[in-house]
Amino acid sequence: MDVTGSITAQSLHVNELTADIRNERSTSLEFDGDNVAGKGLVWRTPSVSRQFVFHENPDRMFSSENIDLARTKHYSIGTVPVITETDLGSTIINSSLTNLGVLDSLSVTGNVDFDGYLFWEADVNRLGIGTDNPNATLSIANLDAEFIIDSENESGKLQSLMIRQNQISQVPEMSMKQMPSLRVLQISSNSLNRLPSSITTCHTLEEIYVNGNALKKLPSCIDRLEKVKVLNACDNQIQVLPSGFIDRFGRPDIKTGKCSKVSERCINCNFSFELNCK
Repeated sequence: MDVTGSITAQSLHVNELTADIRNERSTSLEFDGDNVAGKGLVWRTPSVSRQFVFHENPDRMFSSENIDLARTKHYSIGTVPVITETDLGSTIINSSLTNLGVLDSLSVTGNVDFDGYLFWEADVNRLGIGTDNPNATLSIANLDAEFIIDSENESGKLQSLMIRQNQISQVPEMSMKQMPSLRVLQISSNSLNRLPSSITTCHTLEEIYVNGNALKKLPSCIDRLEKVKVLNACDNQIQVLPSGFIDRFGRPDIKTGKCSKVSERCINCNFSFELNCK
């Protein structure tokens, strides 16, 4: 049938229609019926079928091929951009990413866990290396020891130093002079045979733990530390105490280690020793 012009009909049934001209619709393409699953756009060749169709359970649009946007375009959800060529949208706050490339900068709000080794506790502003329960502003720990640094908010100076169970044999003289704001010194369970005399320059010291070492004596001017509240020197080899120490705190009891003048001169103090002398 050769037709020149237009054909108007209620319905037209053909087995095959081939056209060499562009066909335009005046309305949207619609798929009606009770079940529209599997309907959509299909491009077929003898060997492959390419689809952009509707699937159910759950309802979704399925594409068998990649979707390639122009560089200036983006994906949106509810008109809000979520992915561009270079950025994730600001509304994306959760992720299960397991691998990242190189970051130019990183800003984190809340706690941080780096591979179960480096921990940041945001509620108390503490950083732990090797420990998920840091005891100070900075806590570095291994299986046998913990090194802690606790800083004043105003000055950032060292307040607490904990280096226990670390087989340390000496503390350099200059190191104590560089810690003028130290309040707590915990160097117990090491291999120390002496304390640096410069410890007396730490006038803010309140607690000293040197128990479990090999100390034979204490620095001669240790009695000058006016703010000391706790001094634990048990399990050492101390046989002689400085005269100034005895004048201020009294001689420790051979059984309890309690100094006789503590209750008089230093309230709430605990000067405990295990002396080898009679």
